[in-house]
This record gives sequence, C-alpha cells and structure tokens, in this order.
Amino acid sequence: MTPTLQTRFGSDGNCWPACLATIFDVPLSAVDHLAAHYEDWHEQTEAFLQERGLFQNQIEVKQDAMGRNCFPFIAPPQGTICVVVGKRWGASIAHAVVAKVKYGQAESPEQCHLEFEIIHDPL
Repeated sequence: MTPTLQTRFGSDGNCWPACLATIFDVPLSAVDHLAAHYEDWHEQTEAFLQERGLFQNQIEVKQDAMGRNCFPFIAPPQGTICVVVGKRWGASIAHAVVAKVKYGQAESPEQCHLEFEIIHDPL
C-alpha cells in the first residue's frame, strides 16, 4: 500500500478515493470519480470493487455504554483492512481513513466489540 493524500477538502473532498487509492495501490486519478460528492459515487464504487472481485459493505458501528465500538454482527477477522468513515468531534462533515481491525470479539449474538487501528489518514 502506498499512502495517498487527498487533494480536495470540505464538502467536495476526496478522502474516500484517497483511501481506495491507498488500499489498491492505484493513482488517485484512477479513483477520484468515486468521491462522495458525486451523485453516483456509490454505484461507481461498487463497479470499481466488482472489477476486483470485491464488494462494498456498509455497516454502522456504534458505541456501547462503556464507549467501546460495537459491530451489529460477526466481527471481521483481525487484520482486515477497511475504510472507516465517521465525523470527528465537532465536525459537520464525515472523513474517511484506512484502518485495520485490531480486535474483534462477540459480545452477544447481535453485537461484537471492535477495535480499529488507523493505518493511514489521507489528510
């Protein structure tokens, strides 16, 4: 993986494509059309991943009463590389980073505790 920095910021930022460029080791120009401010970004991301035999899975991670990240079903395996999107404290727009699953354990049949390690922030 070659860390790729985003080149646009704010509501038309390209942190999502920069994360994909990092993971897939492609130039930012090859994925810049996948930025979330484009109307068809989701479909274009699906097509990009499908060409590589992959798919996108959006899962909302919430915090439990103890402040731990919780996943709504089986946790991905330790070491899984993913793009994590969320809002920073006090921020009005979301930001994407490349992360690795550091720890995942079932807490109940409906919930898993997850910990991520950020391995690249495209800022």
